Amino acid sequence: MPPVVKPEAVLKRSEELINVGQASAALQALHEFTFSRRFKQGPSSSLEPLMERFMELCVDQRRGRAAKDALMQYKNAFQNTDPQSIRNVTRHFLKHADAKVAEARSRADAANWMSTTSRRVKRQKVSCSAVYRRIRSATARIARS
Repeated sequence: MPPVVKPEAVLKRSEELINVGQASAALQALHEFTFSRRFKQGPSSSLEPLMERFMELCVDQRRGRAAKDALMQYKNAFQNTDPQSIRNVTRHFLKHADAKVAEARSRADAANWMSTTSRRVKRQKVSCSAVYRRIRSATARIARS
């Protein structure tokens, strides 16, 4: 019989893995606990921080399917006993996802600005070189006459 694993221990282990740069291993540890039989037996007060961390990792690693499956598992476990906890976890997930979308959108806007600026500079370089050639040819004509 495997030893009893507490949600706090799993959360602590995942934090340790994240601190050493192994976020995918932390997500895997949380995933294994979330889909174990013991998940439904724990109180929602101790599982809520675990689920919030799981959702953050799913958003950071773009694992939408894992997030959906975990949310469904959490909902099935606590829909009758603690619906407020489900709401809190869902709101945390949406808030984190919206923040990531805003960050990506700002990076895309910055990249778009940079590309349009570089196009403008290239156009100016072309037009400056054309002006330079015209001035040089005009100077050469004046020198010949």
